[in-house]
Amino acid sequence: MNVGEIEKRAKVLGLDVHWQNTGIGYRMDNTVILNRNLLKYPEYAKKVINHELDHTSGYTMKDVNMDLWHSDLGDNLLFCFRHPKGFLAFWPISNFKGQWYIDATLIAVYIISIMSIAIFLRVFL
Repeated sequence: MNVGEIEKRAKVLGLDVHWQNTGIGYRMDNTVILNRNLLKYPEYAKKVINHELDHTSGYTMKDVNMDLWHSDLGDNLLFCFRHPKGFLAFWPISNFKGQWYIDATLIAVYIISIMSIAIFLRVFL
């Protein structure tokens, strides 16, 4: 999969593709933002790109479900260890073209995780 194929596929869906050196992949409105380093790993890139192209233009329960249950955390972390700027994918606040975005799913996951750890510590310690 090369840049031309990816951009052509996105164009058919009415999406633009923006390449950068941070994060992994995400979607902002009608733009799919992808890390340039994905192209070094064709099979992983295909999974990430398909995931991002399947998102809706808004933020629906389908998107939340995809992010929570249809992401490969192991592959994502491996990519991030190889390309440390990829860890910014796990930061819930981002800026794209001068506009700030908040990833409500990530914030909810972090809150639930912290609460679960706190409950575990209260009960078992």
